[in-house]
Amino acid sequence: MNKQRIALIVASVIGMFSVFMPWITIPFNNKLNGLNVGEGNVGYFALLFFAVSLLIALLGDKTKLLVTKTKYIAASAGLISVTFVGSCIISFQKKVGDIGNAGAPCELNALGNALGMGNTFSKMTQGVTQAVAASVSIEFGVFLLIISGIAVYLISLFTKWFSNESDTQNNISKPFLIASLVFLLVALIVWPNATSMSPKAKAQEIPAAAQTWLKLQDAYNMENDRFGSNDDIGYTSPQSDYFCYVSGIISRNEAVWKATARGSIGDCTDGVWIIIKNKTNVETQIKGTNCAELTPSFKNLK
Repeated sequence: MNKQRIALIVASVIGMFSVFMPWITIPFNNKLNGLNVGEGNVGYFALLFFAVSLLIALLGDKTKLLVTKTKYIAASAGLISVTFVGSCIISFQKKVGDIGNAGAPCELNALGNALGMGNTFSKMTQGVTQAVAASVSIEFGVFLLIISGIAVYLISLFTKWFSNESDTQNNISKPFLIASLVFLLVALIVWPNATSMSPKAKAQEIPAAAQTWLKLQDAYNMENDRFGSNDDIGYTSPQSDYFCYVSGIISRNEAVWKATARGSIGDCTDGVWIIIKNKTNVETQIKGTNCAELTPSFKNLK
């Protein structure tokens, strides 16, 4: 059997084997392999692509180098394995970071305020979530897969490593190399950043929720000459992963709405957005450090 095909078989088999190795360690020392990450989709896709490169090595005349078409298919399989798994792991780490910044549930924040303890519960819970996030780690199975995928890519393309003959078949298409670099850039840098929400994007739900509450209070006030509770006006507080919402009436002529960040949102810490509405005025307040920049339109709500 040709040396290139032997090397490709070895790299492909190791790549398939790496899917069953530990990829991620989560709290309480539980290790997840590729078939348990992302509901198993990531691992199965990796298996599929390595199976493609393995079949290419086993099919055809095994005494000869890979022909031009098949070497590009095999190289693409290795490249896709690396970039797909790499982008998924990067996205996973971003989600772990979000978990580390998560604060207390709304109910605990409300309890803390009722007991005069402020955001004590939120800070305690955030400490726990940060400890949990810190205990999550990437295991050797991921690195073994990445090395195998790179090996499949290089072995498939650089046929001249396995032949002393000067043959056009040994040449590598420059457009293919450029396309490979672009694919790597998009998959490992652009795509994970595009699919993760920026702090400003997370905070955009605040002005929208506040504006809805204001309009409903205005409509109720016009009909009843007073402000109403959430049930009275038909308002439902949003269910959010990032903010706790509370609203109600102080008196028949005054109502309050508040959004509290569950944890840090980018550089914003201890963020609270408040609206106090009376018959003639709407007062907006933004508390916390570096939080006003997230919602520049909030102060203009009426």
